[in-house]
Amino acid sequence: MDQTKEALRNVFEAIEEKKGDRILILDISGVSSFTDFFVLCHGFNQRQNQAICDSVKERLKHDLDMTPSHIEGYDSAEWILMDYLSFVVHIFS
Repeated sequence: MDQTKEALRNVFEAIEEKKGDRILILDISGVSSFTDFFVLCHGFNQRQNQAICDSVKERLKHDLDMTPSHIEGYDSAEWILMDYLSFVVHIFS
């Protein structure tokens, strides 16, 4: 759980770095069987959403050697989902 908390802190900072808005971290461990946390944020356009995604991915790889199990929606970038198993990052327009 300590690595997850450190990862969440890194995700938050990576989103802030790219001027992501309305960052919210929800603990859903009590109601979900597939993940423990949702990270929600808002970008203002497709390029910013992709930049947020890239920043999160690079920071977690560099700092914690973590890679997402998969990423959905990157090309259209209206909504990007990054699945890290213990947490899922949602980047919305």
